[in-house]
Amino acid sequence: MIYIYMRYYPCKLNLDNFHHTLSGCIQTIYTDSLLLTKHGFYKYIGDELYKYKISMDKKEDIVLKKYIQNIDFIINRNQWIKKDKEFRLPTESVVVYLETHVFLLSSKSKTKFIIEKLEDNILDYYFTSKENPDHHSLKEDIASFLSLLN
Repeated sequence: MIYIYMRYYPCKLNLDNFHHTLSGCIQTIYTDSLLLTKHGFYKYIGDELYKYKISMDKKEDIVLKKYIQNIDFIINRNQWIKKDKEFRLPTESVVVYLETHVFLLSSKSKTKFIIEKLEDNILDYYFTSKENPDHHSLKEDIASFLSLLN
């Protein structure tokens, strides 16, 4: 089975002071300006406006009981997909600024830990990887992040 950037959601995680606890990791921070609508979200890439919609996988989420360090994880296959180039803004929308923190243990790591913040509040957090859930390096990377955070 091939997994393409699956999201691995830990069921509990202490993110207090994550800036300090993950300070030894490689970190990239970027901010996106998004237009939220009832039909998805819109985002400028350069001077071009694109509409994104969620791609709902028909398969159910995978629940991994006591996956790493006795923490349950949920694997979600749904992804936001760039659908169409748009030439006008939607009439009903809300502008939000999503700040995304991406952490890597090393420059060669295939596993990322991502924290998304909205108005300085943590909105979402998850691990991403192309690796199969049983792959040793994925489990090792997630365990390393968990050790830093707990």
